[in-house]
Amino acid sequence: GAPDTWSNAGSIAVSGGTLNLAGTIKTDNLGSITQSGSGAVNLNAALDNTAASNPVTNGIFNLTTTGLTAVNLSGTTVTGGTLAGTAAITVNAATATLDSATLNTNIIISNSGTLHLKNGLSFANSGHSITLGNGANYGYLVYDNTQTVTGSGSLVFGTTNGYTASLYANANNGSVLTLDTGITVSGSASGSTAYANIGTNTYDNIINKGTITASQANRTFTTNGTFTNASGANLNVSNGTFNLGNGAPDTWSNAGSIAVSGGT
Repeated sequence: GAPDTWSNAGSIAVSGGTLNLAGTIKTDNLGSITQSGSGAVNLNAALDNTAASNPVTNGIFNLTTTGLTAVNLSGTTVTGGTLAGTAAITVNAATATLDSATLNTNIIISNSGTLHLKNGLSFANSGHSITLGNGANYGYLVYDNTQTVTGSGSLVFGTTNGYTASLYANANNGSVLTLDTGITVSGSASGSTAYANIGTNTYDNIINKGTITASQANRTFTTNGTFTNASGANLNVSNGTFNLGNGAPDTWSNAGSIAVSGGT
């Protein structure tokens, strides 16, 4: 549980079965964890990844140099610092939280997984993304308080086969989510109907300062609550369907640019 602490100054090898990294730990104390074969790793711990607490790694949790190839975030809260490396990171049928974190890698949310964002998220570069849903399953990205997603990165709605992925507020607490100028929102290709919700409740309040692109057939985007396409922002529809609002309680405004070259 959370009060338990541990450290690794030796070597941990996972070649089969499942290793659960639980309790409370600092990134500097993870040590070497070599993952191979069918070995699975779940990060369940409350991970302090701040630079102030980790003078060796300087608050950079590079999963690849640690020795990890695939990690499922399951019940973890990662506080501060940067997640990096080429290891596959998932939130698969689980819940996880990123608190004041920087992302220099990719995350896929699948099988009704939920990733909470708290106190802001920054993308380190444009090559990285968070994918909501991965085919025929659900995926949820939740903002817990007022915050901004900054840097240069992508939010990708990846469901297919009638499934829905959603970006929404955790509670009716007045929270506002701002997607900054370097953030893009889009959908992956889907051979069948799929749905993408930008907000799910009347109390959602999402401001787009970046670029939202609806370019895939069969995918329907819908905004719920209050949606703002801010000055300098772009909303481009070239295929599929984009619904600004889903009923009388929903409001939206546009001070940026909306371009419709196809779709509905």
